[in-house]
Amino acid sequence: MSIHHHRRGDRVKQIIDHVRIAAGSRRLTLREVARDLGISVSTGQRSLRRAGLSFRSVLCLARLAAAEDLFFQEPDLKVEAVSLSAGWQSRRSLYLAVSKHCGCGLAEWRTTVCQTQRASSLLDDYVRQAACVDTAGKLTREANGREHAPQSGTN
Repeated sequence: MSIHHHRRGDRVKQIIDHVRIAAGSRRLTLREVARDLGISVSTGQRSLRRAGLSFRSVLCLARLAAAEDLFFQEPDLKVEAVSLSAGWQSRRSLYLAVSKHCGCGLAEWRTTVCQTQRASSLLDDYVRQAACVDTAGKLTREANGREHAPQSGTN
């Protein structure tokens, strides 16, 4: 496995980890994350896209994970306080994220949060998926290189 290959897989993990840490920032952008990591915005976008991700989806899941952590630690917190602490501007934004990513309403989601922290595990799955995508891409490129390499001794 090449050093370049490791960097791409690590880059997606670095982006996801950085977003997890900064998810509570209401206006977190890929530009800020890229600047903090010392990469260009286009490199960040390309790395996420190769892993089948978007910055928006990673940010949303990181915020859901933060909300889950808050509810897990303090089940009696008000939804409004949790949504603001996790980085959303309103309770409705949290509701839309829960509906989209978890397929249920806030009340059902909140009761299951105390048993499992789903968004955190989804982010971990994305990190593993990014490593698999990088490995599959490298294997495909290597296979294609062998198929198209000129064969010596033919003419």
